[in-house]
Amino acid sequence: MIKSFIVLTLALALTGCGGGNDDQIDRAGVVAEKLGNVPGPGACGVRDAYRVTSVAGVRLSQPATLSRDTLDALDDWLRRDAIPIIGNQGGGLVAIRVPSHYACRTRNSRPGARLSEHANGRWVAANSS
Repeated sequence: MIKSFIVLTLALALTGCGGGNDDQIDRAGVVAEKLGNVPGPGACGVRDAYRVTSVAGVRLSQPATLSRDTLDALDDWLRRDAIPIIGNQGGGLVAIRVPSHYACRTRNSRPGARLSEHANGRWVAANSS
């Protein structure tokens, strides 16, 4: 079960639900730089964006640009679910690979499709490393 969990791709569809507009991240294990609003072409861009390198003490393989709400939801999910499920198995969850985060693109990069949640910093694809 735990090994299966580790190798699964963890896709987090995280949408804003208000709150979390402080400049300061006051959670232990979160390393993030406030970027403010990141403009993008058309409807793309991230409101209240952060450049994130670590969440819940778990290192990200590359810095990820995320909205504050997405950062908070990722931190909650790691603390509540991922870290306890993995526990100390194999040394515990110390890093996750981030193949994609903020990018101005459509869903599945298909022409004419609706914008992906990536386009607004509300999605981070991650898997274990």
